[in-house]
Amino acid sequence: MTVRRPTILLLLAAFVLTACADEPSTSGGGSTPTSGPSIDPEGVVLRLAHEGGFVPAGFPLLDVPAFTLYGDGTVITPGAQIAIYPAPALPAISERHVDEASIPAIVERARGAGLAGGDLDLSDTGDVAIADASTAVFTLTVDGRTTTAEVYALGFDGDDAAMPGLSEREVALRRDLASLAADLSDLSWVTEAGGSLGEEVPYAGHAARILIGPVIDDPELPQEVLAWPVEQPFRSLGEPTSWDPRTRCAVLDGDDWAAVRAQAERANQLSPWSDGRVERSIAFRPLLPGESGC
Repeated sequence: MTVRRPTILLLLAAFVLTACADEPSTSGGGSTPTSGPSIDPEGVVLRLAHEGGFVPAGFPLLDVPAFTLYGDGTVITPGAQIAIYPAPALPAISERHVDEASIPAIVERARGAGLAGGDLDLSDTGDVAIADASTAVFTLTVDGRTTTAEVYALGFDGDDAAMPGLSEREVALRRDLASLAADLSDLSWVTEAGGSLGEEVPYAGHAARILIGPVIDDPELPQEVLAWPVEQPFRSLGEPTSWDPRTRCAVLDGDDWAAVRAQAERANQLSPWSDGRVERSIAFRPLLPGESGC
């Protein structure tokens, strides 16, 4: 299984090297299930995220969960990444909707993979001979209860030499959850179960988390300086980050985010931004429904 990570990783790495070496509402579409498991129509039903691993400081603030299903049928995943340099400033995030019948089918698929009998913790790195991998975190919330499974280095299970200390039960659980992750990356099986899938469209979001850092300068690729369309200057936006006081994290919403997004659509990860006083590089992460803050 290949874990997709946004190409914004390059921008974050540059931030780190330069330094020291209103909650959005769920967008429309879909319908609230009226039968099967009890589900919050505005809450997260199932999410798969990847945490930790060898990534630059601040990467978790920009990473997009591999899969998020909401109770109204909204599904949000990372979109297709364009293999160009410099990459677009805005990360590719996709949104689609599944129908009422599909939500219980996805829930049962998750339960069948092990998210039914209580929390699972397979995050112990001592029994896995792989360094610096991420931990896959599955979260299922139905019937007023949240079940979590954490799996270190998910996707390396085909290499028996990498799993020398695992019991047969642990190996079986890991393989079941790896199969679930693969199914969540391609929901075509939902139609075979009698459900339907809506068309994938770009996800814009009603707010965004941004990281404002030192300009990334590539002398071989000079960039147009973009005007910062928000009245508030960089120096007073958000708060300094823990890894570099010159890098700030802030949240934009409403008209501010709409104005910045329109400008960012023609920017790339090397584009410098000017507030009329200083120039900065900016990394963007549209917030998903239910997310907030830095």
